[in-house]
Amino acid sequence: MARVEPIMDRKKLDAMADYLYNKSTRDYVLFELGINLGIRVTDFTQQKVGFYRNAVKQGFVELMPEKTARYNKKIRVPISNEMKALISKFIENRDDSDWMFESRNKDSNGKPLPLSRYMIYLNLNEAAQAVGIEDNIGCHSMRKTFGYWHYYYNKDIRLLMDIFNHSSEDVTLRYIGVSEEIKRKSMEYMNLGVKEIWLSEFI
Repeated sequence: MARVEPIMDRKKLDAMADYLYNKSTRDYVLFELGINLGIRVTDFTQQKVGFYRNAVKQGFVELMPEKTARYNKKIRVPISNEMKALISKFIENRDDSDWMFESRNKDSNGKPLPLSRYMIYLNLNEAAQAVGIEDNIGCHSMRKTFGYWHYYYNKDIRLLMDIFNHSSEDVTLRYIGVSEEIKRKSMEYMNLGVKEIWLSEFI
C-alpha cells in the first residue's frame, strides 16, 4: 500500500474543501470531520445520525476505535462549536437510524448502505487532483492532515502523540510528515562554496 501524505498547503486544503462543498454536501462534511477530529476514517464514517446527534448534545464524540477494540478502550474527542453547527445542519430533519454518510448502494431491503472506504478514497482523490495536489492522497490523509495542523498550531507533540495513541514522539512526527519537512527545509541553504554563476538557472 502506497504511503499517503497530509495536506500541508493551507491554500490547497481550503481549495479542496471548497471543491467538495460545491460537489457534494455529504463529501464536504465527511472531509471536514476527517481533518478536524483526527479519527480513523472507518471509525467516524460507519456511524448513524443518532450517534452524531448525541455527540453534538454532549460536546464530544465517544467511540471504540476498530483498531483498539480488543483492548476495550474508548476514546473521547471534543467537538468545536463550528463542528457542532456543521453536524447539526447536516443531520437536520434526518432520522437517527440513517447512516451519517450514505451510499447510493442499497441493501437487500432497499435501504442505503454506508459509504465505502473505496468510494471515499475516489472522492478525495478527485478533489485533490482538481485543486492541484500532487502528493499521494488517501483516506488516511485526513487524519494525517489533522495531525499536521494540530502540531502546526499547538507545537505540542506529546499531546498529539497521546491523541493518536502512538508509542513515541518520533512515530508521531513521521506520521504527520513533519520529520521529512524539517529535513527538507534544513537543506535549503546548504550551498557552501557554490559560485552564483552555477546557480543562475535556478534562482
